[in-house]
Amino acid sequence: MKVKKKFTSCVANTDVYKGCYNDKLVTLIRLDNNTGGSGGFYTGLKYFRDFSKSEWVWGMDDDAFIQPNALDELKKGILENNNCNVFWSNCNNDKAFNANNKIVNEWMFVGFCLNKSVINKVGLPVSDYFIYHDDSEYAMRINRSGYDILKLRDSIIEHGDFSNREFFSKKFFKFDVKFPLMSDWKLYYYIRNDIHKHSYSFPSKVIRMLRLLVNIIKLIYIEPSKGILALKAWGAWFIRY
Repeated sequence: MKVKKKFTSCVANTDVYKGCYNDKLVTLIRLDNNTGGSGGFYTGLKYFRDFSKSEWVWGMDDDAFIQPNALDELKKGILENNNCNVFWSNCNNDKAFNANNKIVNEWMFVGFCLNKSVINKVGLPVSDYFIYHDDSEYAMRINRSGYDILKLRDSIIEHGDFSNREFFSKKFFKFDVKFPLMSDWKLYYYIRNDIHKHSYSFPSKVIRMLRLLVNIIKLIYIEPSKGILALKAWGAWFIRY
């Protein structure tokens, strides 16, 4: 592959490489520093919007294992629902379908598919979340802009993170109290970004912050050593945003 040009992104300086892999044209965008998943999705979708001649983009994390028929089923779904501009492959082993597809309000950035017109209207994902909630925030914006997200039952992707997820856990009388198990730096972004994604609406933000505070109390009950970090992340919205 050879360097084609520089590409301007708000998250980092980049080099763009272009070449062929297995007879397919491949463009590689290399960032100068680690901007996390959110910076990567921002940069990739910005390049697609500004330079690609294609009308559709299909995106996913690096722990996505595409099943053999996933792309064909995605194409089929697009052709059969030509009034829809937003699709999501079935990446979380979802069995709750009454038909070949269903409308959902949330998604993950694993198997998401967009028409370029949606990006032009909605904008790009938040670039500085680093990790967690960049996908759910983007889904909220898509819904507020009047688009449906259509999830396709038979476009299947195995998601490594989803199947291997672990939890903090502790008994409260007869009940199991759980919270996703993660390192301290991930926990910080998980809580901070969850608050920020509701900042467009004051009532929604307040309700979400109260619910999140309940979850933090639950976390402190399960794992007291995480308490200060969790409260710091809960309060970070007021400082940064």
